[in-house]
Amino acid sequence: MEIKAAKKILKSIKLPNSKAKGFADGTRYTYEYPEGKRSWNSEPIGVRHVTWQKSGGHGGSKVISKVIEAAEALGFKDLAETSSVHPDGSTTTRGHTYVKDGITIQTSRHYGCWAPDNRFTITVIFPA
Repeated sequence: MEIKAAKKILKSIKLPNSKAKGFADGTRYTYEYPEGKRSWNSEPIGVRHVTWQKSGGHGGSKVISKVIEAAEALGFKDLAETSSVHPDGSTTTRGHTYVKDGITIQTSRHYGCWAPDNRFTITVIFPA
């Protein structure tokens, strides 16, 4: 999807646009390049998907709730729900998939025994 159009959608669903800190928290963009090749001098022509992640604490759950609320207001439909629990009860993961016009929003809330173990993820996948 064209970069400008993708960023407009991300803004409308209130996805945080924080800078990624290496492999830690933040927002990461995966771009499309001409002929599917990326080189040091090629400019991206579009966005494939965007992932936002927050580790630790409970604030990420509030962000996911706000994004879901905004997405549903725009007409995104809840397509699927996933959940899993580790057999020893130490972790639990819950997620949803929302779809509209070929755009997919996937959310995931992963809770551990302690707040620092929690992880929250939102991925927006754009059509090719």
